Amino acid sequence: MAGMSASRIGGFSLALGAILGLVVMLIRPGSLLIEPLGRGATLLERVRALADNAAFTHISPLLGAFGLLLLLFGFFTVRRAMSGRDASDAFTRFGVLLLTFAVIALASTYGMNHTL
Repeated sequence: MAGMSASRIGGFSLALGAILGLVVMLIRPGSLLIEPLGRGATLLERVRALADNAAFTHISPLLGAFGLLLLLFGFFTVRRAMSGRDASDAFTRFGVLLLTFAVIALASTYGMNHTL
């Protein structure tokens, strides 16, 4: 890894995190590919879909959290590369802060789905 710069690793983690996020949205039970549920699905139907596909129920939160961490690392790398004293740097720092809160919220959502 001596030949890779931090910016390149950050960009790779952004791409890999986005791909993992898409895969998690596709394989989560009750979502798009595995036992898709409609908008009017009850809680019992959602729990049944999660229980019937226990392997995907366990794998999707782990992959989702890892993808979110990769995205967060990539955004921190981009923020560090764009550091300066102008207004765009302030917006970049604010965006990374909001993304950190989004990672915490989505990780807690994955955890709640996992405990269901």
